[in-house]
Amino acid sequence: GQEPATKKYVDDKLAGKIVWKDASEQAFSVTTTADVAWTVLDLTAYTSATAKIALLYLWVTIYPTTQTLVEASIQVRKNGTTPNDHPYCQYCLLAATSPSYYAGHINFVLCGMDSSQNIEYRVHVDSGLEVNAGIVVLGYIE
Repeated sequence: GQEPATKKYVDDKLAGKIVWKDASEQAFSVTTTADVAWTVLDLTAYTSATAKIALLYLWVTIYPTTQTLVEASIQVRKNGTTPNDHPYCQYCLLAATSPSYYAGHINFVLCGMDSSQNIEYRVHVDSGLEVNAGIVVLGYIE
């Protein structure tokens, strides 16, 4: 049968498998006023050759130029997949107080990688926005 999920079991099975980086590394960032379609991002330089899951910090900051409801997001998924749901970071703003107003949001996510340590990302930007978005690698799971 299956062993119980005790601390010893988890320590024995996962020892050396979860790697938390000593220093986080920004793998991607963009400033844009238009959508960025799904794009492959190689995380080889930030993980290991046996890494299967990336531990990521996603961020998005918006700079509205209109006074309407606006939304922006950065989304990630395992390279080559098309799931209905995937990790993302989104920010919605009901109304800007002025064009110089800005706001942001962060999210910590897990994202599967293909055998070459690739993921895919996309950025969504509503009309009337300037968006800064990024992906930071905090660690990985082998």
